[in-house]
Amino acid sequence: MPYYELMKPRIVYLLDFTALIAFLVAVPSINLLRLVAVLVAGTLASGGAGAFKSYVDRDLDRVMGEPVGDHIPQGEISPTRALLFGLSHRHKRSYFALFLPLLAGFFIILGAAIYVLFYTKYLKPRTTLNIVLGGFAGSCAPLAGWAAATGELTA
Repeated sequence: MPYYELMKPRIVYLLDFTALIAFLVAVPSINLLRLVAVLVAGTLASGGAGAFKSYVDRDLDRVMGEPVGDHIPQGEISPTRALLFGLSHRHKRSYFALFLPLLAGFFIILGAAIYVLFYTKYLKPRTTLNIVLGGFAGSCAPLAGWAAATGELTA
């Protein structure tokens, strides 16, 4: 259970839901292979990003005493194991991305990168606007869903 919680499952489910809805709205007929691929690749990317974020924020979370369920500061998962767990998701999602248009894969990777690098490393320690500006990472999931369904991004 600690590894599952390390992936920030509530965030993952929300991102999967928005990707699913965008996919379903984008096209009249569903390509089941692409739908499964975008959901699995997105789950692995966002789950891996959540684990990596926990690794990056381990010292800050220890000082702040938050959040409940973060198992690195509590000593239930070692920082090295959390890092390896997060990084292992990167390779797994690559297999599923083979079934997706390049644009969909780009948005999946972009969302994870923004969450870990921009939000966690830059915004969170510097500004209270972090959640507003970091929300762009969350917008990548529906963009990936749309791109997976259509192969393009239109206005």
